Parts: sequence; structure tokens; C-alpha cells
Amino acid sequence: EAFFPHPVRFRKVWQQHVGTPVHVWEPIPPAPEFVALGMLSTVGEAAPSLQEVRCVPRPWASRLEDLEAIWSGVGVEHVPASFWTGPGSAALLHVTA
Repeated sequence: EAFFPHPVRFRKVWQQHVGTPVHVWEPIPPAPEFVALGMLSTVGEAAPSLQEVRCVPRPWASRLEDLEAIWSGVGVEHVPASFWTGPGSAALLHVTA
């Protein structure tokens, strides 16, 4: 828990209700000294369990420079979003809305 704490909450950054609903959540670290790696998505309105992800110490992380856009579109209330992944990191998801 000291080095890899769970987030304290999630912030919904984007949602779409066409076909199967998609909700994208950003983990909020417990303190400025930590960062969350990526985001989570759900098909339901409820936020994921805080136990689903952990944060890492900020000095242990670096920002990816060569992100690849994998999808762009609009969600609820016509909010645009782009889904990005890192090179060779199919499991890493970042959404800008």
C-alpha cells in the first residue's frame, strides 16, 4: 500500500450510449507524489472498484511521447474524444475529451 496505493476515487471523463454503453474513468491518486497509469472503461454507470488499479510513485513513471490514436468520435452531449495507446502497449488506454 505504501508504494503502490489504490486511487482515492475515479473521475468519469467520457461516455457513449450508442450500442453497448462505454464509460471511461480516470483514477485519482491519493497524493501528488503518485500517478495512475492509464484509464479504465466500464459498460455500466457505476465507477470501477478502487481495488482494480494501483498508482505508482511519480518518479517511477515517465510520459509516453509516441502515442497512437486508435479511435476518435463523439459521446454523450456531443463531447468529442480520442482514444490513444502507447507503442506496443495495447493494454494502456488514455482518453482525451
